[in-house]
Amino acid sequence: MREAAGVVAVRRPRARAETPQVRSDHPVVLGRLADDVAPHPPGVREAVQQQDRGPRDAAGAFGAPGPAERARGDLFDPLCPTRRLLDRIGTKWTSMAIKVLAEAAPGEVRFAELQRRMAGVSQKMLSTTLRGLARDGLVSRRVEATVPPRVHYRLTPLGLSLEEPLARVRAWAEEHMAEIDRAHRRADAVPPDRT
Repeated sequence: MREAAGVVAVRRPRARAETPQVRSDHPVVLGRLADDVAPHPPGVREAVQQQDRGPRDAAGAFGAPGPAERARGDLFDPLCPTRRLLDRIGTKWTSMAIKVLAEAAPGEVRFAELQRRMAGVSQKMLSTTLRGLARDGLVSRRVEATVPPRVHYRLTPLGLSLEEPLARVRAWAEEHMAEIDRAHRRADAVPPDRT
């Protein structure tokens, strides 16, 4: 506890549910993080790297979706990655980028053109948004070896499948924005409860 000018501030411990738990048999713990502590004995590193690449498909190639990748997420589970994904795809910049790229599909759009069409987005925010979308497999990125380099983006099939649901959300927002504004004005006009 800390007291300053008659105000007492209480520091609350972090809730247990907010602390992500990592299983000790998780590939990240077995592989990459474990390398920092001690090197793997001969043969174990290769087994961990094979495990990191995932199961093999029917033809024996790596990258077949494992049971965890095929499982449906649970939004109400605090540790479910669905929450992080919704944080990413629920932003105005993501919605705008997906819309611009979908309009050009199957073609590509250069970074500068994206920035020009997305009024108000900073270079850093657009770069961060596109990097996240590429990491999620929603956008592919191609760099031309010119000076300065030209960077082109296009939607992947997975990213294109996101356009329709986002278009419905955008349409709903545009249709109901006046009602939301009226609700804000009513709420702002009423003094807050002092209970």
